[in-house]
Amino acid sequence: MSLLDSPVVDGEQLPVFVYGTLQPDEVRWFALASRVVDHIGVPDHVRGRLWDTGYDYPALTRDGDQLVPGCVLRLTPETAEATWQLLLEIEGAVEGLYVPRVVTTESGVRVLVFVYDPEPEDFFVPIAAWRHGPVN
Repeated sequence: MSLLDSPVVDGEQLPVFVYGTLQPDEVRWFALASRVVDHIGVPDHVRGRLWDTGYDYPALTRDGDQLVPGCVLRLTPETAEATWQLLLEIEGAVEGLYVPRVVTTESGVRVLVFVYDPEPEDFFVPIAAWRHGPVN
């Protein structure tokens, strides 16, 4: 299977790094809450640049050296493939602009992270972290 088809890379099921609306206590957390091993995730960072897109979700680009905060989430083995398909659907809903990449976090964990692939739009605003919280 290719990287886009599965969370398994080189025979290993990789965890997912989330930095925006999929983080615990964020608006899309409900999609992952019952599908991860550690229900709060493990805080960590990846290098890149984080942007507020103005659309109520952020974008991570790999062109910077900023420490972008987020959470490492280990998918439950029983539902990992289905969860990965759900993540592809969620992230792919933004016109295919977010693509999964394998990166290493600052603590040395290999993860899958969805990266904004084109150049950031002129109206994107650089931010240090994403924290909007759940919709009530």
